Amino acid sequence: MAANRTLKQVVVIMSIMLVVVITLFVGLAEPLLKLVGAQDDTIGPAVEYFRIIMGFGFFQLISMTINAAQRGVGNTKIAMITNVISNLVNVLFNYLLINGHFGFPALGIKGAAIATVIGSACACVISIMSIWNPNGYLYILYEKGIKFDKRTLNSVFDIASSTMAEQIFMRIGFLAFTMVIARLGTDAYAVHQIGMNCMQISFAFGDGFNVAAVSLVGQSLGAKRKDLASIYGGACQKFGMTFSAVLMIFFVFFGETLYSFFSTDSAIIHIGGIITKIVAIQVFLQIRQVITAGCLKGAGVTKFVAMVAFISVTIIRPLSAWIFCYPLGFGLIGAWIGTSLDQGVRCLLTSMRFATGKWSKIDI
Repeated sequence: MAANRTLKQVVVIMSIMLVVVITLFVGLAEPLLKLVGAQDDTIGPAVEYFRIIMGFGFFQLISMTINAAQRGVGNTKIAMITNVISNLVNVLFNYLLINGHFGFPALGIKGAAIATVIGSACACVISIMSIWNPNGYLYILYEKGIKFDKRTLNSVFDIASSTMAEQIFMRIGFLAFTMVIARLGTDAYAVHQIGMNCMQISFAFGDGFNVAAVSLVGQSLGAKRKDLASIYGGACQKFGMTFSAVLMIFFVFFGETLYSFFSTDSAIIHIGGIITKIVAIQVFLQIRQVITAGCLKGAGVTKFVAMVAFISVTIIRPLSAWIFCYPLGFGLIGAWIGTSLDQGVRCLLTSMRFATGKWSKIDI
């Protein structure tokens, strides 16, 4: 079966790449963290945390690879199961290892890193078990041995190269953006991270509909049902906008309350209230652009999505954040204005491409 053959080849290639990447990042942990603005009072614990997370990063990446394959064949439940179990295990061992409970050692930041690794390992085991079932659609042992074939590799690299470029552009942009925030100081960065945690709530909804869009649009176009692809794409957009409206109201009226859970400082809570109102605007932009990008990816329009990431995340986000933070003097709020511009540009460009309908006419 072609799907199993492709999965096996991708897992092998990914494993080889992981060895190189993990070795590089673990070895260069300290200079990399200093590059992104780690302060003298945090560099030691940060390096220790980073090396543990990266050293065992293959658990998470292998799980993500398998889950992506399962999503492609319509099995989205496995991703939900692995994420839920991973997070629950992570929370449990954070409680046991950070401060030390029930006889476990108090390891502090190191304990938090170990907890994350244990959670990722559990997710990886579950993901591997999902392709170890001979009755499943994806079965890693469907064929004995590993046979690389040119046609499969060409298809994999054709799609993966654009997606990889998109991710590289985004990571470079996020890195540059983090460096802008880090210059504001440790306290400002901590306040910023609380806001980012709030954003993760909206991203969870957007990512869910993104997965649905990629799977449903891709399967529909693969089955030569362009009509269904358009219907699914539109439905994902409508559901996403409904959830974004609810989240917008939540962040507008309960933003300061959220920040009060993290701090009792009135100044921080006030700034947090402003940030969450900006987040309320970003929720609409983020969910829409993530879903639209998912529709385009499902149709194979990966090069365009990568180019949008380069223009918006790599250039517009860090540059506008720096301008608003320093020359214009908005400080941390300026960084969030820059993020909004990034989300707005991505939303505009992907929506314009989606509206043309040309993506639904591509043969997969």
